[in-house]
Amino acid sequence: MGKWRWGDLHTVAFEHPLSAAKPLDLIFTIGPVRRAGDGYSPNNGAYSLLRPFSVRSHASERQIVDLADVDASVSIIPTGQSGQPFSRHWGDQMQLWANGQTKPMALARDRIGQLEARLVLRPR
Repeated sequence: MGKWRWGDLHTVAFEHPLSAAKPLDLIFTIGPVRRAGDGYSPNNGAYSLLRPFSVRSHASERQIVDLADVDASVSIIPTGQSGQPFSRHWGDQMQLWANGQTKPMALARDRIGQLEARLVLRPR
């Protein structure tokens, strides 16, 4: 029992709708990864009675905003910025999220301006 870890039993997997079709689940499922916390902890995750110990509900974003220094603000999302499985941003934040890590946020106007881009969509 000394080597037992909560996350060895409590895991989360992010399933794309196409994950229901085998063997596409091998491509379209992100995870599973170990999950700390429960429904009553700050790093919460709730479990389904139909799938015991499998996390079915959790926060969609972890964000810490320092109002005294907005440039020090950080956030993380559980999967990645993209919902497209072959995008480089599909699942690219999952391991950071699972490890309790975050990424810097650009909130100050001068930093946002450096990231600015314009996308123009025109009908054919």
